[in-house]
Amino acid sequence: MSPAALAALGFGTGMVAGWVNVVAGGGTLLSLPVLALSGLPPMAANATSRLGVLSQSLSATFVWQRKGAIPWKLALRLLPVSLIGTFAGAAAAALMQSALAGKVLAVIFGALAVLTAADAFGLIAPPAPGASERAPGPATYAVFGAIGFYGGAVQAGIGLLYAYAAYRLGALTPAQANALKSLLTLVFSVGAITVFVARGLVHFGVGLPLALGSLVGGHLGATYANRLPLRAFKLAIALAAAVTALHFGRLI
Repeated sequence: MSPAALAALGFGTGMVAGWVNVVAGGGTLLSLPVLALSGLPPMAANATSRLGVLSQSLSATFVWQRKGAIPWKLALRLLPVSLIGTFAGAAAAALMQSALAGKVLAVIFGALAVLTAADAFGLIAPPAPGASERAPGPATYAVFGAIGFYGGAVQAGIGLLYAYAAYRLGALTPAQANALKSLLTLVFSVGAITVFVARGLVHFGVGLPLALGSLVGGHLGATYANRLPLRAFKLAIALAAAVTALHFGRLI
């Protein structure tokens, strides 16, 4: 594949992945194969994909802020623990690339798919009214720290985890959950890329077209994502989580 064709493919894939990531999550599963086509080894592809995640999150966060959807009070409480987890996860990334890790992640996202689908059909009680106004408890900090660690190490599917955790633990609306997810993803992407650039793993030549496409996709996703009904929001997460589980289970 010529450099021009690869750049065009990267831009198109980035645009789709950016939209998917902002609306629900799992778009990285589209961008990683494109980076693999460029001949990057797994760790370099993992690191370079963060350029797209960074650009789409930046674009989406700008749109969410303009709409007033970012729950800043909650975000500022969760950002430090999420960022600490991100640096730890990025530093431990090499240890996460194993067959066992793939099976564990398949189980995690499979469970998330079932849980979110059950939630969408009213089989799980909704978050307590007013929960978003209370200070996060230890469990919430632990969950967001763990998600940050996972995002620093692997990235794929982190939007699903952030979105559902924001909805369940933060008692946020779909728009607020997506806005918080975009902001947290933006911050942890900066942290992860800092670590990966220092290791010489980020390949800007192939990553920049992907990042440009992701910037456009992120903007479109944030512009239209708040039109999703609550059930559609949950089902979108469930579907993306199921696809992610199948991917990590080596079934797709």
